[in-house]
Amino acid sequence: MAATPAASQAPASGPTPATSSPPVDIAAPPGTPFVLQESRCLKAPCLICELRKVVKGTAATKDVKFATAPLQLNIIGLRSEESLSNRFDDVMAVFFQLLPPESGPAFEKALEPELLEDMKSRLSDLKKRPLGSFRYVACSEQGLWVVGLFTASTDPGFEDSPEKLEEQKAKLEEQLKAAEEKVKELSPREKELTEAHDKAKSARAALLAKRKKDAPPPKPELPAALKDIEAPTMDAGSLNTYMQNVKKRLDELAAAKKVQKTHPGLIQEKQTALDEKVHKNEVQKTNMLTFQRHKGWVEQGRAIVPVGHHAGKYRFYLHKAGGKGETFPRATVALAISEIENGLRIYSVKYLCTASQKVLGGTFVKGKGKDAVYLTRELRQLWPDAGAVQHYAPGAATLELVDKEPPEGQKSLPAGTPPREVFLVEDGGKKRTLLPLEARVVITDPIYGTNIHRAHNLGLSDDRTKLVGYAAGPDTEVNGWSEGCQTFTDFFEFNAFIRLSAISKRWRCASKDPMCIGADACKRLVAGPGRTVEKESDMARGEKELLERYKETYICRALAADCRKEAEGPQAQLEKLRKERAALELTPEEQAQLEALEARRDQTATAKARAANPKVQPLTKKEEGLLSNLASQRAKSQAPETAAQIQKLDTRIQELTTQQQPLVDCALDAENEVRLAELPDEIIDARKRVSALEKEVERLQAQLDAVPEKGKKPLSPKARAGIEALLKEKKEGNEGLDKAQAKQKALEEEQAEREKTRGLDEATLRRMREFLRERAQHFRADFVRSCDLYGTCKVKFDYTLVEMAAPRLEELKSQFKDDANKPWTGGFVMGQEPVAQGG
Repeated sequence: MAATPAASQAPASGPTPATSSPPVDIAAPPGTPFVLQESRCLKAPCLICELRKVVKGTAATKDVKFATAPLQLNIIGLRSEESLSNRFDDVMAVFFQLLPPESGPAFEKALEPELLEDMKSRLSDLKKRPLGSFRYVACSEQGLWVVGLFTASTDPGFEDSPEKLEEQKAKLEEQLKAAEEKVKELSPREKELTEAHDKAKSARAALLAKRKKDAPPPKPELPAALKDIEAPTMDAGSLNTYMQNVKKRLDELAAAKKVQKTHPGLIQEKQTALDEKVHKNEVQKTNMLTFQRHKGWVEQGRAIVPVGHHAGKYRFYLHKAGGKGETFPRATVALAISEIENGLRIYSVKYLCTASQKVLGGTFVKGKGKDAVYLTRELRQLWPDAGAVQHYAPGAATLELVDKEPPEGQKSLPAGTPPREVFLVEDGGKKRTLLPLEARVVITDPIYGTNIHRAHNLGLSDDRTKLVGYAAGPDTEVNGWSEGCQTFTDFFEFNAFIRLSAISKRWRCASKDPMCIGADACKRLVAGPGRTVEKESDMARGEKELLERYKETYICRALAADCRKEAEGPQAQLEKLRKERAALELTPEEQAQLEALEARRDQTATAKARAANPKVQPLTKKEEGLLSNLASQRAKSQAPETAAQIQKLDTRIQELTTQQQPLVDCALDAENEVRLAELPDEIIDARKRVSALEKEVERLQAQLDAVPEKGKKPLSPKARAGIEALLKEKKEGNEGLDKAQAKQKALEEEQAEREKTRGLDEATLRRMREFLRERAQHFRADFVRSCDLYGTCKVKFDYTLVEMAAPRLEELKSQFKDDANKPWTGGFVMGQEPVAQGG
């Protein structure tokens, strides 16, 4: 049908009008409850016009045109400008145009009913979310659009560094110290202050009390002057001031006593959190490049997708399927990108000034030791500790690291001094600005795998055919969910987004090449039912495809990581139970100490015993106390109720060990296969290294042994000494022949030892099959196809990222929910009955 023209008036506030081409007639599905106003986008630009205005107004995206081909998604990231937060405070806008009626039969042929039915349920889920479901937006410039807005983050996640916890703890300690001083000052005066307050209160009451007409004025006893408070006069106002000053001192004393009571516990909590954070940052994350091991500055090097248009860069694939397999157990479906060459990375100046050259790595340092030089990096943004963010055009500014020189007359820098400084360099080197430690800098650097993906956990339904998850809370933080990706925190919103992406991809692929419909390479991944896979013949096509695609070594590494992760749960419980059990019995050391003390006690208990053991010293009072405590603990451990508790703990420990051990065994078995796959290449490299060093040693030795030809001078003592030193280094140095031969031998011995247990045992093979099934079930639930796994699908997605002020972003959200934008009914073909009812 054609939309009906109607008069329209722009709202008093909100988005501003934009110039527009003449209005057009817009077709709409039957029964769609909206009226298109002929001059709407002239007087009050629609949501699409507003988005176009933002994109056109951004220098990096000014030439971008929205895709109008049916079912081709426009994906626009809307980032809050000059806001680098740990919150999901950005928006992802996704919009597309419907298919014309004549494409209906082809659409029905190309799309599986299960996919469309699943999309139907996603629309129903969205109605409960803050931004609601998709909506129709009628634009007088480009026709009817279907638009969805989703809560997202386009920033990397951040985690508090130990420094922040140290600052919080120090603040509490400072408050406690001040409180203790206040208590020390006011406690001796508490009685005096209380009595003075009561006396002033009584005097004021007497002054204000009603009295007979001829009665003399009252003369109540006034309180005396105090140390820092003047005495009041016979006046109600003066007494009020006096009372307020006294009460202020009493309130300060009460508050200080409260701090004395509460702050020791708060300080201990911060210390515990600090210990856990240091352990987490410096132990658990040392293998992650972006979690640099340096005083917990875990944000260092995190990626930021730059504002701009990334045309055809994203494909329907998996997040966390890269690398060598360790992250594959957590892989989920995403719109994935391999690399953004001119990406951005963020660092703190404090980190750049204090981290070692080894930690700074190749991003900032070239070479090693004395040969190391700092690399100049292009600076794009400067985030001061306070004030506005400064932006720099490409090539306008650079970042330079410079080592500090010791003060004159000293060989080294004073303790605690950062070893280097960081300068902002502009105007071709003419302007140099020293940057403060508190600032953060954003440099140009390639970034990898900054995908559009989930930022929440998920599982499988009871029948293992659908994903299950949860709605996001309003205060959810990004944290470790993103190292620079574009992330959705809400399960239901991402489901709708990725399902729509699957529909768009399938239609665009089939419409270009109808031969892909029904082709094996384009079929949805098949996963077997249930959890158990007894035999290899029970594996479904999907499990076999995963094994074929990623190869056994990759899957073994993934399986080992999965088993190790699963074993962490029992391990944590085991540590707790073993600690509880240890507290009920004496340790072997304590038992030995108790027996030694008892022996000394007996040897010195009587005169006869002392005479028989003249060298044995009687127990001191401290040792007698220790003996009493140990004996008491032993008696308690031997009590019937303690024995019963120990037996109960032993039973639970055995149960958890039985549960954990197969996981550990499976991990060790899989890791053995991985190592056997790695060793041949390592041995080849080691042999090449040994061969090269042997030739070098032989060459140097020949120089030393050579007899000079007639008429030529022999080696000078200095030259000979130099060659001998180099020869010794080549033989005995850290990277010399001796170490290289030892490494080669160790690798060959390791290979021989591991060969004895080559081959996965049946328990590990079964667990691998079940691991592959679980992964296949997850990917099938998100409608992954074989062509997605192998990267052969030719359909790619564009992504445009722009920045805008936070108030403007809120205006767009409000405009999206305007009554003029009616809920999308779920139909993908213009003029047909809706496939799903999403209103």
